[in-house]
Amino acid sequence: MGRDIHLYVETSFGHKEPFSDVAYMRALADGGRIDIARNRELFGLLYSNKGLPNILSDKICREFYNYVREPDENLRTLDYIDRKDADKIIAEGRGHYRSLYGQENKWISETDWHSPSYLTLAEVLQTVETTGFHFNRLPADFRVVIRLLEALEGEYDTVCARIVFWFDN
Repeated sequence: MGRDIHLYVETSFGHKEPFSDVAYMRALADGGRIDIARNRELFGLLYSNKGLPNILSDKICREFYNYVREPDENLRTLDYIDRKDADKIIAEGRGHYRSLYGQENKWISETDWHSPSYLTLAEVLQTVETTGFHFNRLPADFRVVIRLLEALEGEYDTVCARIVFWFDN
């Protein structure tokens, strides 16, 4: 059995160095996640455990990480986890902190997700080719993702596209 794959298409536009400035990035369709059903072969094809990129769009950050609420904070708009629970997760090695928005140790990874990674269109195509995987054997929804990446990069000279993804337990 494979793992469920949670995938986003992320674009970088109008910047000299792709994926170097969050102001020039966004998750496609305001962060519409594409959930690809369990597929052992696709899991094996995508699994690289590179981790999340250093710079990624706001939507993906908020999807992968939960805000850590201090005892004296009153929150109404963010998904959060209490500090004592976050500290326990870290102590047990089931998560990690990420500095976001200039806040140290205020964002913790979702415990049900693992092996985050990312691939550019070129890396996806190279992986498919070097593994000898036939394009038509890929799940239909993943073939559509590849075609979407190709269309985005082919339509605009200043757009680079990549997938950012992780697996769940």
